[in-house]
Amino acid sequence: MIDVPSRLTELIDLPRAWRRVWRDRSTDFVVPPLAYTAINARADEFLALLGAELDSGRYRPSSVRVFEVPKPNHTTRPAGILDIKDRILYQALVDRVAAVADSKLLREPTVFGFRVNTDDDSDRFLLPGGFSEFRERVAVEHTSGHSYLLESDISAYFECIEPRILQEAVLDLGVNASLAEVLTRLLEHWNRLIPIGLPQGAWPSDFLGARVYLDRVDKAMLLKRHRFFRYSDDIRVAAKSRLALRLALKDLVVQLRAVGLHVQSAKTKILGPQATERSIRRLHERLARREDLAQLLDLDPYGYTSAEETLLELTETEITQSESLLDALMEEAYGDGSAPDFELCRTCITGYRRIKSVGGLDKAIILLSKLPAMTRDLVRYLRLICASETATRIKNSAISVLRHNATIYGWQKHWLLYLLNAPPISSRLSPGELEYIFGLSVDRNVEWPVRVMAIRVLGTRGDDAKLRELKNLYEGESDVDVRHAVLAAISRLSRPQVRSFYRLCEGADSQTDIVIAYQKGRLSM
Repeated sequence: MIDVPSRLTELIDLPRAWRRVWRDRSTDFVVPPLAYTAINARADEFLALLGAELDSGRYRPSSVRVFEVPKPNHTTRPAGILDIKDRILYQALVDRVAAVADSKLLREPTVFGFRVNTDDDSDRFLLPGGFSEFRERVAVEHTSGHSYLLESDISAYFECIEPRILQEAVLDLGVNASLAEVLTRLLEHWNRLIPIGLPQGAWPSDFLGARVYLDRVDKAMLLKRHRFFRYSDDIRVAAKSRLALRLALKDLVVQLRAVGLHVQSAKTKILGPQATERSIRRLHERLARREDLAQLLDLDPYGYTSAEETLLELTETEITQSESLLDALMEEAYGDGSAPDFELCRTCITGYRRIKSVGGLDKAIILLSKLPAMTRDLVRYLRLICASETATRIKNSAISVLRHNATIYGWQKHWLLYLLNAPPISSRLSPGELEYIFGLSVDRNVEWPVRVMAIRVLGTRGDDAKLRELKNLYEGESDVDVRHAVLAAISRLSRPQVRSFYRLCEGADSQTDIVIAYQKGRLSM
């Protein structure tokens, strides 16, 4: 239980928080559930209900749902999927934290990226950028004579963030104690069953993790006169001697331990002048075309710019130029196919997507099976450029990967199903393929995001018999997003059946009622 202080809603801005959650959802680890769209259509009503719960003391946070997301090295990170009400409150609380704390936190040239948008009315909480500047400081330090370099990062950083230590950092920055306590209790509630630290993939967590939690570490390292700088948990220290870096590493280990963290030994190394120069030169030589491309397309591995926004800023000449750069870079990134470079492949696919080029189609189809951690980027690209002449080929590849026993991540299956639900592709699904997808939708041993997306596919292409079977699953289904997906899928049945079913489902909870109201409006019922 969370004790919400009286008049909390007077201290926070729920409408602004919702606008930011709505924008932030586009970079979520999973395709946003139907409830987001339904709530956005009736936002005033939903926010009034949330505000009333907070004011009356009836608000109770839900448990976080954890979905394992693969990394390039085949380990996983726990993606914390938040209930929408909880996510709105989380954003609203961190908005207030940022308003007080941001001016007291270190920025460039020490802490790069994750800058707070100073426009309070904007739906963008954090501004993109910072990674290129972080990388460039290494070259600047080397040129200035600080040619020894410590490279390190933090082991399982976001998962190891301790809510009470975070609360101390927030209070040190002058944040209202009542707000800090609500935020801490919320995080502790989410960490009751599975220790996830901060729920990854949401703007509030990016700010708290990349800027706030390490603030005392940042200031302590500078106080000891180390040339310390970082991008989130990617840490660098430059110096004029190896001894100075050994001392810096010793201090860093002590400072991190004080906040419950540890350096990742496998990624911690001290580079001498020649190794640092080789690293810089190798990076610059290998990525020379990428740097041109980054400047042209404003590419940022942590950026939020949409394909449409970037495309509008490019001239036809720039589009042609960038496409040739992408083609050359993709050949280099893919190599002979035995060990594709994840980072460079991801950069290329992002670039192809932003200029809506089909140039990456062949490699993207192959990479679906080779780089599981890149599935989301590949799927978004393939959905964007899919056309009638390529739909069957894309479908066959996606089905093959989906059904292969080497596809072990539910997250990967979720995004492959999202690809199969693209209109040019879903219309080509065979009865046998739809039967396989139906099996995923009704199997309660399958993770909920996979089931939700399977139900979406069936809502598009399933026959009436399968839709009626989905309807029969609703009553005994425990997952709210699966239930909401069923509500949308069965809308293809006859109007009397749909109307009768919706009447039976009304009154369960406020989110479900809003989803039903949204569906009724969409169907003109």
